[in-house]
Amino acid sequence: MALPFRRVPSPELSAPPRVDFEALSDAELMQLLVHGEDRALMPLIDRYGGRVRTYLGHVTRDGSWADDLTQEVFVRVFESSGTYDPRFAFQVWVFRIARNLAVDLLRRQSTQRKLRDSLEERAVETERQSIRHRAASSPLQGLVEVEFAEHFERALRRLPEIFRTVFVLREVEGLAYEEIAEVVDASPKTVSTRLHRARLQLRKLLATYLDPFREGSLPSSTSPEGDVSEEQES
Repeated sequence: MALPFRRVPSPELSAPPRVDFEALSDAELMQLLVHGEDRALMPLIDRYGGRVRTYLGHVTRDGSWADDLTQEVFVRVFESSGTYDPRFAFQVWVFRIARNLAVDLLRRQSTQRKLRDSLEERAVETERQSIRHRAASSPLQGLVEVEFAEHFERALRRLPEIFRTVFVLREVEGLAYEEIAEVVDASPKTVSTRLHRARLQLRKLLATYLDPFREGSLPSSTSPEGDVSEEQES
């Protein structure tokens, strides 16, 4: 008995394979972008657009500026995709673009003070959220911590920008020392030194409030098992 005839479509007539862009890594998406696949940009915007917008909002303290700069960041990503080095994390590259654009804007607007005064807001908000959570189970402790958070905010504002930047990127954003070094254009050793000094200055500024609650208030800057020693060994 003869088998029914089944026509096999020619490879030239077959539909192109469907690409699951969301499943690709940042580096793979950038590689596609370099080769002219414009659709690879949208997953990167989905992954990092919100973080970049939040960061720029805290830096510029102006929502419209942050919106405009966020768009400009990803225009730069698209236009400069050929300069991306896949040996480095994409988030480092995109945050560096964002920081450079923000600094340029603030310099043009003669508002450098806004940059110095705003980088810590994300850190303060994170601390406030943690305080609210703990205050729900311990109202008295919550009141004490709310007062401490207010002093912490003022102390963080008093740090030099170079110290405050590395503190926020490390303690809030969770970037590694090498990643922060790429963002601020410095060596990991310099980042380690700045973070160490930032912690020391914060402890000095908050000495009155840290004494009763010293344990766990701030990461230790001298512990042999702390971040500084760990990064120096790496």
